[in-house]
Amino acid sequence: MQSPEMKDTMLKHRGRLILFWFTIALIATVATVAVATIIRMVRGSEGSSRVVLLVTPADVSLCPGSQQHFTVADVEPGLLRWEATGGSISADGAYVAGETPGEYAVTAIGDAEQQSGQAVVRIVGCTAALVPTAAPAATPEATSVTAAEATSEPTLAASTAAAPSAPLTNDAQGDVLTYEGAAPTTAAPAGVDIRSASVAADGRISVEPVAGTPQELLDWTQEGEMLLWISLYEPVQDPPTVYTYWLFALDMDGDPATGRTPGTARINPDLGDEATVGVYFDPTSGAYVPDLSVWDSAQASWVTITDGARYYFSEDRTLIGLAVPYEPLVSQVASRSNVTAAPEAIRGRAGALSYAGDQPVVDFYLDRAD
Repeated sequence: MQSPEMKDTMLKHRGRLILFWFTIALIATVATVAVATIIRMVRGSEGSSRVVLLVTPADVSLCPGSQQHFTVADVEPGLLRWEATGGSISADGAYVAGETPGEYAVTAIGDAEQQSGQAVVRIVGCTAALVPTAAPAATPEATSVTAAEATSEPTLAASTAAAPSAPLTNDAQGDVLTYEGAAPTTAAPAGVDIRSASVAADGRISVEPVAGTPQELLDWTQEGEMLLWISLYEPVQDPPTVYTYWLFALDMDGDPATGRTPGTARINPDLGDEATVGVYFDPTSGAYVPDLSVWDSAQASWVTITDGARYYFSEDRTLIGLAVPYEPLVSQVASRSNVTAAPEAIRGRAGALSYAGDQPVVDFYLDRAD
């Protein structure tokens, strides 16, 4: 018969054995988990190796409604999936810019989840596409003076000026606004703050030069051209450092029920505009580009008329002239907008759009009611 002391010793020994094997099992479990974790980490790092797809073009500037086709080198189109912000994109990479200016992204995703690439899209707040989605065929009616021809000796229009329907007035100085928020800004570059323009106080625009038209523009304009002009409080930089666009939106029959729907863009809250005439500075090419666009009612989009406008900068760079052959413009508006121009009823608005950093800014003449 075992004594109590012997029983106590045996129990202690058995407890130590149990504790020993429990510790061994615990160590083995921890080691197994650690090994599994390391394996997962290694496999995960191998699986997360990202393949960067080269999207072309990598960086592009577009106007609202403009289209751009994106591609990826060395990848079958059917293996790609496209995503985009600021606009819409089709399964084959055709991007359509939205209406809000800003910087956006187009993303291409390959058949493996870690294959992707991005392009930058900058939507600029102009009212007509910089690149036409459908260029019209050249016809004798639509042929106009090219920039090269404009250097030849012009046939001058009559230097007499008619009285405007309502007096030309000066716009307030320092009233440049942010494009999206329409809040005042003091950061706008020079050459955006409009002093005056060839728009009467009642919004009318005359086909013939009116009283108050600068003489140098009367001397520059050619026979048969419609003259538009903008004067500025500060001279345009030579050259500008950012994209800048000076333009007119024209309601060719004065009827807001025809042409582009009023309120589609900030420049036309009360206009059914059928044409825009302007000139913009492209910082990428370092060139000024004249722009005449007509609203195509069937496509509900702008069509750029090639070589349709001329532009002029005064020596002090505070005056910008725009000239467009009037009868060809009327013909284009009739065929594309299905609108008969009424020269005595044309209404419009001038605008100057640029950037303060990444923020689009704008000034209008006449100012919007809001």
